[in-house]
Amino acid sequence: MSNDNLTPIDMGFAEFVAKLISEVFDAVVTSQAEQQEKLQELHELMALPEELFVDHLLQQNSFLQQVDDLLYAHFPTEKEQQPHGIYAGAPYKPKTSRTPESPAIFEQLGVKLTKSDFDQSDKVLTEEGVLKVYRKAATPYAVQKRNIISKLIEQGLSNIVVDSGKINAKLTFSTSMTGSNDDDSAEATPEAELANVSQPRLNPSLFSSNLSRAHVVTGIQPIQPINRYVGLLKPDLNKQVRLKVKQASNKSPQDVEAKSNIFSEVELHFKTIR
Repeated sequence: MSNDNLTPIDMGFAEFVAKLISEVFDAVVTSQAEQQEKLQELHELMALPEELFVDHLLQQNSFLQQVDDLLYAHFPTEKEQQPHGIYAGAPYKPKTSRTPESPAIFEQLGVKLTKSDFDQSDKVLTEEGVLKVYRKAATPYAVQKRNIISKLIEQGLSNIVVDSGKINAKLTFSTSMTGSNDDDSAEATPEAELANVSQPRLNPSLFSSNLSRAHVVTGIQPIQPINRYVGLLKPDLNKQVRLKVKQASNKSPQDVEAKSNIFSEVELHFKTIR
């Protein structure tokens, strides 16, 4: 069952099974659609130019962490809030005839910063300069990533298909009396159901004609136990017993005060046909 219904809801057993199968079918279809979307994303990713490919990878936290580790190895910093010395506003001095570049970005990564990559008056890196350094540092990892994806596509990507399976659902079962004069939500126990069965009625015409109706009612005693009429008892057609189920939940009150007749489990086996 889906997590949309946070509170268990009573429903008929047939409706519950139908909803269970329907939601499993929706889950299988959704999973297959997501697989196709992922495959399409990989093909589109491989078609991107190198710079856009690197920018896409830099949006992933795991990939970005690799680049940060590389930059920390080359440009360590004592500031706890910064992972390394390459960030917007970081101190930077370009190379001159008298002083070397600090930090030595060109020497470590081969990136030559221009005047638009740092603030010449404050001598700090700008966002454009930081992005240029990140792109250069991420290039080796991006090449490796592209080669891996290319090999996967050439070998054929796996497509997981649900062929068969099993569904387990823990339920609480209860019964309710439904009818024109009853509340559908009224709970009924097996003892109550037996009490609601119509009682046998004696027909005075079956006895001697000289016996009055009052005499029949007051004087006739059953010779056999009441069990002789068990085979003749029929439920009142105006009242019908409805089996209701509710999905079990640790947050549901039935764990503390069980008002249901049965706590059980339903198991459904299925196989897809193409």
